[in-house]
Amino acid sequence: MEPFIIGAVRYDPEDGLSCEKCGGRFCTWGGNYKEHVKSRRLAATELKKRVSPSYYVKEHDDVELREFHCPHCGLLLDFEVYRVGEPNRVDYEPLDRAGARGYDARALFEQAPDSWITFQ
Repeated sequence: MEPFIIGAVRYDPEDGLSCEKCGGRFCTWGGNYKEHVKSRRLAATELKKRVSPSYYVKEHDDVELREFHCPHCGLLLDFEVYRVGEPNRVDYEPLDRAGARGYDARALFEQAPDSWITFQ
């Protein structure tokens, strides 16, 4: 498999996950880089102060925003909305690892083939 990039994170089966900007390494292949980088949690009220007034931001005690930054150069890698206490999501998981925990893409596709996006 060739290396690829999601957002600002480079995924390389041989070298692991790293920053697209500076090349700083976060973790090994198959790891969740969000567990190895700098992160910051924000309440919706904080976001309200930082975005244009044309955006509607609903405040809710169960919702937080998380920023993930490269620990080497400070680049913002991702910004996501979570429920308080929810674990960090994984952006990409190798198929063999997903299969080992019970993920079966073929069965899911057969259950709802019209809900999948395909590229031809």
